[in-house]
This record gives sequence, C-alpha cells and structure tokens, in this order.
Amino acid sequence: MAEDLNVEMKMKNRNLIPLLVKCLDRKSADLLLLCVMFLKKLSIFEENKAEMISIPSLIPLLSNILTQVHVPLKDNTMRLLFNLSFDPKVREIMLSSPNLLLNCVEQLKDVQMFESTIKFLYQLSLSDHGKILLGETPNLLLFVFEYVINFPGTRVGRELIALAINLCQISRNVDAMIGLVPPTNSNTPSPPPINLQRLMERFMQTHDSLLGKMIRNISSHDRHKGGFLPYIQSLISICTTHSADESEVVVECLGILGNMNNL
Repeated sequence: MAEDLNVEMKMKNRNLIPLLVKCLDRKSADLLLLCVMFLKKLSIFEENKAEMISIPSLIPLLSNILTQVHVPLKDNTMRLLFNLSFDPKVREIMLSSPNLLLNCVEQLKDVQMFESTIKFLYQLSLSDHGKILLGETPNLLLFVFEYVINFPGTRVGRELIALAINLCQISRNVDAMIGLVPPTNSNTPSPPPINLQRLMERFMQTHDSLLGKMIRNISSHDRHKGGFLPYIQSLISICTTHSADESEVVVECLGILGNMNNL
C-alpha cells in the first residue's frame, strides 16, 4: 500500500513512525525486517528522518538488532543507520550510543555485511570526534588496515580507503594501526614498522593514488616521518618515471616527500 506516496503520507500522519519504532524490540525477525524496511523507506524524506531521530530509543534499538543472526535484517538496519547519518547532530548521537560501534565492528567479519558497514563507518568518520572514537573502538583499526592490505585487485575499494584516509588523520590512530618508528641510536635508520612496510609494498606495486593519500596522511605525523626514509628513492623514482595517467599518484608521492622536509 505504501508504494503509493499519498497512502504513505496518510500512514505517516497517523503516527506510523512511533508505532514502527515501538515494534523494534520484538523478537520476530520477520516483523523486525518489515519495520526496518519501512523505516528505511520513510527515511528518504527529511521530515520523516527528523521525527525518527526525535525518538530517543531508536538508535539503541537499531544497535541491538545488529546482534541478530538474520543477515537481511542486519543489512537493512545498517542501511537505515546510513540514511540517518548524514546529519552531523545525528552522527554524534550514534557515536554516543552504547555498543553501536562494537556491534559495527562485529559486522566487518561478515562478507555480506561488509559494504553497508563500511559506508556507515565512513559517515561516522567525517568529524574529528568520530575519528577518535572509531580509533578507540577495539579491533576496528586492525580490521580496516588488514582489509586495505589484502583488498583484491590493484585498487582498494573507495569506501574502505576513504574510511582509512580519514582515520589516519589522527596521530593516535596511526600509532595503533602502523606502530611507532623505533628511535635511531646511530647514523643507520631503524627499519620501518612491519605494517608500514606492508603498506608501502602494496603502494609500490599498485600505484593506487587513494592508497597514496592514506600514506601521505600517515607521513604528516611527526612520530612516523622517520619510517619513510628508506623509501625516498622509490618515491622519487615514481615521480620521474610515471606514466601519463598517474599524475594523481605523483601528487601523493610529492606530498609524502614534502612531509619529510624537516627531518
């Protein structure tokens, strides 16, 4: 019936949204799926989104649904959260919701939930506060890094690498993701942390410009600049021998080299 917009508006005007939210604590996966899908459809419209967010129990209830085993239910729930997350104030509510981030990390283990979860986490990473809280969420940085390193093909997925780029703007996140560069006690530079070596190896093989942007963010932090010393010649080589379609890669290489100018 709600495929007709006029009918949908009549249903909405009869306080349908609060009724749907109230049903989100039920046990039936089929009923929950129906309610979540309806809410997801309604969330396309700003006035409906505002009404949903005005209900304090909504985000905790959606977070709890992510603990279910029913994949279509979880996926639609994640997509509803994504639709709601375009408002900065709503993102702050989500970031403060107990267990929501932990429940999202669990979804990264499921290939069927990966795409929708990464898109939602990217939205949460748009603010500095979001970047910090995501970095403090157990195992999230490890998952993101390993997925970047092991992503199939020569280009890391855009949503995944966009999330990694944002997270690497925070120094503490880079410390946890890459590891600290050991102090140098002689004229011989210490070897870079193993995770930085893995990251640079992929970059040198693929010339992925967005991966280069992630690495450029890492190189902007004082504690990590020394780890790039062994790669100076390789970065210069990319700049001088690049193909015509690799100008964006050169920009990132020059940015990494520029970040090292005060070593």
